Amino acid sequence: MNNKNNLYANDIDLDTYHKINSLELNSWMHQLNFIKIDLENLIEICMVLNEKNFIEELKTRTVENDYLLNKLLNYSSNRTNLIECEDIHCDIAFISEHKNLKKIYINHLIEYQNLKNDILKKSI
Repeated sequence: MNNKNNLYANDIDLDTYHKINSLELNSWMHQLNFIKIDLENLIEICMVLNEKNFIEELKTRTVENDYLLNKLLNYSSNRTNLIECEDIHCDIAFISEHKNLKKIYINHLIEYQNLKNDILKKSI
């Protein structure tokens, strides 16, 4: 992999790039586990406040959170195949998948945070 240095404008070695992506992926999975707990707590709050619309939205968001977490876990286990990459196309496939998952993850965070903010505003 060392002869693939010029893939990015700032010449990050692909091995380093993959390590950074692994750290980022682990961080996303930890955050999604915290969000899962947060969603459960928000459902409880909305039940006390009798906010049925929010409860349904939170349940939907919980399903989506679990789905994304499973998707990231599957991707994480597939990353063990990085060792077997013999050409740049293999590396690019993993990097492209990571970028795609990053967009999905960020969208999920934004939607979750917006919903949480709406609930908190309503509960004040």
